[in-house]
Amino acid sequence: MLKLAICLFLAAFLTACSTLPGGIDYSKMTPEAIKALGADKSISANCTVANSVYGRVVTVSMAVDKGTVVNGGVSVDSECRVTVTNAPAPRAAAAP
Repeated sequence: MLKLAICLFLAAFLTACSTLPGGIDYSKMTPEAIKALGADKSISANCTVANSVYGRVVTVSMAVDKGTVVNGGVSVDSECRVTVTNAPAPRAAAAP
């Protein structure tokens, strides 16, 4: 009975995962919409804390668009706050 319940749970779970939306269908977008999507520079961060018998586990997942953080870093404090820093890019030296 337990095996049947596990099998049903896994079947339902895998079916739900396979119906998640895929990527972006660029063939249905206008050139202006694709250009606007490429210009979007964003960062998304998620911090999760789990306490178990083995101790505290902190998991951080991030999605960072290319070119968003050029000269910086990411830090996570003890309260699971994610901080992204981005210093200005160094300037090229002037030609003599």
